[in-house]
Amino acid sequence: NAKVLSAGLGFPGEPVSKNAVLAAKKYGCDISGHVSQTAEALILNAADVILTMQDAHKQVIELSYIPAREKTFTLYEYAGLEGDVFDPYGGNEADYEKCAAEIYSLCAKIADRIEEDLNK
Repeated sequence: NAKVLSAGLGFPGEPVSKNAVLAAKKYGCDISGHVSQTAEALILNAADVILTMQDAHKQVIELSYIPAREKTFTLYEYAGLEGDVFDPYGGNEADYEKCAAEIYSLCAKIADRIEEDLNK
């Protein structure tokens, strides 16, 4: 079993945008009640793996919380690819749908990697 948490680098206590809710719904996820939280040491320390959307986010975590360096990766990196996830912040519904599709695809690759690692 896996436990997944979401935490960001700023704006704690903010509700999810309407466009994010609509995009996630297309993948069967109801995130309407989600509220942002900050990636603090307690969360980072408890995590086995920390996945970020962009390399800039990864660098901030690695610089601000040194024990996280060995377990922090971008989604692309952990999926064995290169790139940064498109940030739809402030965008329209299509922007959020593009981001959701990208994250879904990466998470499928990551799930395959984790399953392979568990079966070794």
